[in-house]
Amino acid sequence: MDLGKKVNINVQGNEDTSVDVNLILGKSIQYQDLLDQLETNEKLLSLTPEEKTEERLKISNKINGFKDQIKQFKQDVIQLAEQFQNIEINTERLKQAKEFFDKGEIGEARAILESDLEQMNDEYSHLMQQKEKFENEILPNLKKCSDEFFILAISKQTDYSDSNWLQNTCSYFEKSIEAYSTKENVFQYALFLQQHNQFAKAENYYQRYLDDFSANNSLSDVATTLNNLANLHQAKNEYEDALKEYEEALGIYRKLAEENPSTYLPDVAMTLNNLANLHQAKNEYEDALKEYEEALEIRRKLAEENRQVYIIDVAQCCYNLSNFYRELDYKENSIKFMTETVSILIPIAERVPYTQKYLQIAIASLKDWGLSEQDIIKLIAEKLEIEKD
Repeated sequence: MDLGKKVNINVQGNEDTSVDVNLILGKSIQYQDLLDQLETNEKLLSLTPEEKTEERLKISNKINGFKDQIKQFKQDVIQLAEQFQNIEINTERLKQAKEFFDKGEIGEARAILESDLEQMNDEYSHLMQQKEKFENEILPNLKKCSDEFFILAISKQTDYSDSNWLQNTCSYFEKSIEAYSTKENVFQYALFLQQHNQFAKAENYYQRYLDDFSANNSLSDVATTLNNLANLHQAKNEYEDALKEYEEALGIYRKLAEENPSTYLPDVAMTLNNLANLHQAKNEYEDALKEYEEALEIRRKLAEENRQVYIIDVAQCCYNLSNFYRELDYKENSIKFMTETVSILIPIAERVPYTQKYLQIAIASLKDWGLSEQDIIKLIAEKLEIEKD
């Protein structure tokens, strides 16, 4: 007869440990008693004549009942074995209960705890009072402390007059999180670490963000985090991880854009652009071109509806496509998209100062193809004239 099964339980930080439930069941008097009663009733059924239908039915019901009890008993022992492996055996009561359990004395293991139930109830009441005090008095103050260190960390990010501003900013973020972790302080710290090339720590905090706040994270939150993780892995040349994360983020954004395109099409385009950069880095040019072109199509559409907000994104796509074609030595296409980049940036460069640097880079890129300033002016004038028409 099957006495049970062997349960393999992996304990984090240790080598694999194995709990052989067969051994525990084999030592259990209670389990053996169930087996004996089952065997007795099975023999009794075999000796009961077929014509005694009612009596045989009663015995069969008993047999089924014992089988159910045996099955449940084995499941309970397996569950108990797993929990003894999962929890820290850090009280004398638990140590004694575990010793009895290992000997197959399940009832005795339970009795250890039941015999000290009054003391356990007293400890429980005392701890619950402390918990109430913690939740009502200490926790709110920790939250306030966390908020203050969080604001300090955010404001410290640009204090370049402090030679230790990076270390101090990290310290303030970590104190904020230790005092009271929130979606905001964990995510912003991960982002800060990523922006300053602290990739290993950034990855840990992004994962903590996904794990600890999974119940409260929207699909958009998850997609944003996946996109950031993909950027991080791409920067580390871990392309397979990056590809997986970009594709998962893109899938989420596409789903969200089906219901709310005006809000999420920009995110679809952004992720497509990131994917294209990745595929280009891997020399997977066909995929890259497809993604660049879809991103540009989306951004052109958005710019038609709100030019002031999205026209710079169009310029970015054109710039990327120009460099893409330059890498393939397709001069005509490269010049075409860089000319469009310049024609977009020239009218807005004065009122959007940060674009001036990119405008100069774009013009220099055209000159690298051998175009003179007169050639560039002519191309831009033709481009602007076409758009005006």
